[in-house]
Amino acid sequence: MLLVGGLPLPCAKISRQGQNEHMNTQDAPIQDGSDDSTNDEQVSGIIEQVRADIDMGHTHEDVLVLLRQRFSETGTEVSNERMQQLAEQLRNA
Repeated sequence: MLLVGGLPLPCAKISRQGQNEHMNTQDAPIQDGSDDSTNDEQVSGIIEQVRADIDMGHTHEDVLVLLRQRFSETGTEVSNERMQQLAEQLRNA
């Protein structure tokens, strides 16, 4: 058992398949319709997130890395060519 601040924190058991057996984590959207966005809507949302990252101090050189990371994390499909175009647009904004 893990102690946090002197208090016991129950640890989740992980099955062989990597599934959380205690189901105490949120691994998917919970609102109806939250996963109904189109690919274009997902891309637009990611562009806004990366734009905010730039505003918070990430350099323009980080843009392509940030885009790749965000697209990978969300499972949003974008070609390398399109990703390069988006990075260039964000760098020039």
